[in-house]
Amino acid sequence: MKVLFATTNPAKIKKYAEKLKEKNIEVLTIKDLGINLKPEETGKNAIENAYIKAKAYYDKTKIITIGMDNNLYIEELPEEK
Repeated sequence: MKVLFATTNPAKIKKYAEKLKEKNIEVLTIKDLGINLKPEETGKNAIENAYIKAKAYYDKTKIITIGMDNNLYIEELPEEK
């Protein structure tokens, strides 16, 4: 199985590609496919932005796509609006 990773971060790609390879999942990258999209991240949080990116790349390629936005979460602080 092949999946597209909607990131240009080489450290993320390396980390997750190695783990997914153990499960016989090949990770394709935006660079591999020569895609130059700039999805507008208008979500209210990291999860929504990851979805926006994944959907944009899926719509372009029709390849199963992983989107990820890393954020620091601190439970005691209120969510920004």
